[in-house]
Amino acid sequence: MDIINPNLNGKLMAFFFITQILQIIYQNNLSTAKI
Repeated sequence: MDIINPNLNGKLMAFFFITQILQIIYQNNLSTAKI
């Protein structure tokens, strides 16, 4: 896939990385709100 379109693969990896960070921040906000 990266050989065919490395730019698209990079965008998918960046999107996955950002969503992981947002999910962690969202979970941290919920945990602090419960306390």
